[in-house]
Amino acid sequence: TGRAFLFGVMIANLSWGLGYFGQPHLLTRYMAIRREKDLRLGTLIAMSWVLLAYWGAMFIGLVAVGVLGPSVPDPDQVMPLLAKVLVPGWLAGIFISGAVAAMMSTADSQIMVASSALVEDIWVKTVRRRHPRGEPGRLVLLARISAVIVTLGALGLALANQDLIYDMVAYAWAGLGSSFGPVLILALWWKRLTRGGAIAAMLTGMVSTIVWKNTDALQGALDLKVASFVLAFLAGWIVSMLRIGSEISPRRNAA
Repeated sequence: TGRAFLFGVMIANLSWGLGYFGQPHLLTRYMAIRREKDLRLGTLIAMSWVLLAYWGAMFIGLVAVGVLGPSVPDPDQVMPLLAKVLVPGWLAGIFISGAVAAMMSTADSQIMVASSALVEDIWVKTVRRRHPRGEPGRLVLLARISAVIVTLGALGLALANQDLIYDMVAYAWAGLGSSFGPVLILALWWKRLTRGGAIAAMLTGMVSTIVWKNTDALQGALDLKVASFVLAFLAGWIVSMLRIGSEISPRRNAA
């Protein structure tokens, strides 16, 4: 029915907010805040930017329908096409450069987080623990090599994928949000989360995202971002209630 469709559209769009809990490049910004009182200002700036960005994206789409028509050959090119049609060439170049700069900013943040995770969380805590004589210069070299590998891997996936950028971003958003978001929320606001529950939540978020994305019947039943997040949250809660693994006590609860 019309109401059910409208409700589904609302849930699908609001579910983008769930992904923010699991974005490493965004969470590190909050972790880097020096004083607790700066969190309010950071939250205000972040929310203001999100409102402007999402409204701008929606507004560009609406304008494109009126200017370019409902049938655009490549929807991913709507913004540069509008810029070329509506403003002088030099101004269009500035607008397009701004969009590319924003993309590069997000991409390099993701690459840095991924390479740091490979070196600090895998190499240092596994290989270097057995061979503690590793030099700092070697870690820097490994980080650079990891960054190159991650970049080439992402480039290969992008070139091999024929989906719209929107669909690819939604897929990645759901995977990151459901893999890390429920764990973060439970660890901060629930004292009974266990290590087993945290691992179960992360694995469930990752697996459910992949399965949901590649199953047409499931995609039609519920939005991917909502389903994977809820399943991961339930997995973390159930496994923790079964007392599997030691409890994780956040610093504020342990104080």
